[in-house]
Amino acid sequence: MDGVASMSWNRNTAFKAREYEADGSSLGGATDLKRDPGPHADAPYAVAFPSFFKSSETIVLPQGGKGFTVAGEDVDKTVGGVEYKRVSRIDAGVFTMDASARSVAPEFPAADATAVKVSLNEISDVVVHVRAPQGYTQSDHELQLRLSRAPTLASEFIDRASARVLKADYDDAIQDYDAALKLKPDDAELLNSRCFARGIANRALDLALADCTAAIDQKPHNAAYLDSRGFVYFRMGVLDKAISDFNAALDVAPDLAPTLYVRGLIERRRGDAAHGDADIAAAKSLDPTIAATYAGYGVKP
Repeated sequence: MDGVASMSWNRNTAFKAREYEADGSSLGGATDLKRDPGPHADAPYAVAFPSFFKSSETIVLPQGGKGFTVAGEDVDKTVGGVEYKRVSRIDAGVFTMDASARSVAPEFPAADATAVKVSLNEISDVVVHVRAPQGYTQSDHELQLRLSRAPTLASEFIDRASARVLKADYDDAIQDYDAALKLKPDDAELLNSRCFARGIANRALDLALADCTAAIDQKPHNAAYLDSRGFVYFRMGVLDKAISDFNAALDVAPDLAPTLYVRGLIERRRGDAAHGDADIAAAKSLDPTIAATYAGYGVKP
């Protein structure tokens, strides 16, 4: 098959960055090895042998790959008679990933079943993502493609909403989040996204606060959700609660540039220039565009 398609670069709210899940990077998988008691309960487990699977992907990254990173560790492990390998890297602006599973034995002992199950779950829990730098700016062509689509799925409404946020079309973005929430009611990620969109727009902050709080009630230690609510509190002028949420977010994820930046602004406004300047400098080192991003929201030192 040969053709052109749109790649699903989804926004990772914890890192405030878009990322792409490498195709075929998932290895292992949830496996139920439980057996009923019986005369052959201790028989070895059969393995499809011989068998071999390999997936390779190459992505030529925009902007020469500057600032792009790989999330998801390499794998070189034999579990349950199968050798799993995965290597991914970015070199000269090109991302490459090779993942393979090769059976090396026709069976494994029943005594290994519990350890095999745990290891397979651990391997499958991690997939590889190519992550764009925080503050990566899409081209107008990319944005227009996303804006031109007619959504029917929740994921499509979400994608168009995030594109509309980038175009500062907040009212229409919130309508898209409303539509997505009708398809996925009470979804914490969606509630957080709608909350942050209202926070950026600096309107309906009471509704934004309700959304963020509902998301945090579901996932109390999610750094992105805490950051969003902290920003809403900042917009409302409730600075003590803003600082509390920002501190909690940074306890979970110390390298969140947006959280450090806005906390630094609050500290400076309170007269703590030393800590404020340190937070702002740390944020800029993580994301050189952070000041310009928040200036676009009307938030400046």
